[in-house]
Order: sequence, then C-alpha cells, then structure tokens
Amino acid sequence: MAARLEGMNKEFGTTICVSDSVCEAVGPGILVRPLRTVQVKGRKHRFMIYQLLGFNDSDDPEIAVRGEDAKLAAMTRDASASFERGDFAEAGRRYRKILDAFPDDPVAKSLLAACAKEVQAVNA
Repeated sequence: MAARLEGMNKEFGTTICVSDSVCEAVGPGILVRPLRTVQVKGRKHRFMIYQLLGFNDSDDPEIAVRGEDAKLAAMTRDASASFERGDFAEAGRRYRKILDAFPDDPVAKSLLAACAKEVQAVNA
C-alpha cells in the first residue's frame, strides 16, 4: 500500500500521501487535506487519500504545520467534497480559488485539470 501511495505523489506533486485509515488512526495529531478517492491495485475498495501537511503541536520546523496550511486544508476539503459528489464545475471553481490564494499549488492544478476533463466528458 505504501508503494502505491508513494506513486500517487507523482500525480499530485506532493511529498507524502496517506490513506484514510492512517488519518483515522492518528486523529487530530496531523493536518491533512483530501486529494481524491482512489482504488489501487491489489485492493477491492476505493478509499480517500490525503496529503500530509504537517504535525500539530510540533516544534520541528520541517514537520510542523505552517501558517497557511489550515486555510489550504479547509479550502481543499470544500473543493474535494464537490469533486467527490460529481459536481465537477463547482469543484473546478473551488480549485481555482485555491490557486488564487496559493498560485503554485500542484494539487489544485492537478485536480483542476481533472475537473476540466470530467466536465468535458459529461458535455461530449
């Protein structure tokens, strides 16, 4: 599973992806943002994957939650909820808002492209 999640980093431009089961096990000790629901080879069920943004209450600057991370996580949760509902036009608007606030965000860029692809498929 870890190898599959590591491969997801390339798709989203992230460093560390974790599964929903890791998030549940760790609880509020970490700050994550949802990426998308996936199904990986060797698994029957789809599950949400998340980008690890940082560890709450850490004094280590390399792993601590940074100033704007909570805002980014909240904005991504809203966009992801629209995406997972299949409202790709709304998800696209929300990912554009993320890019307005965080212009270099590779996750928002990747998922905005996925939204455009889904909207195009529906309109075809």
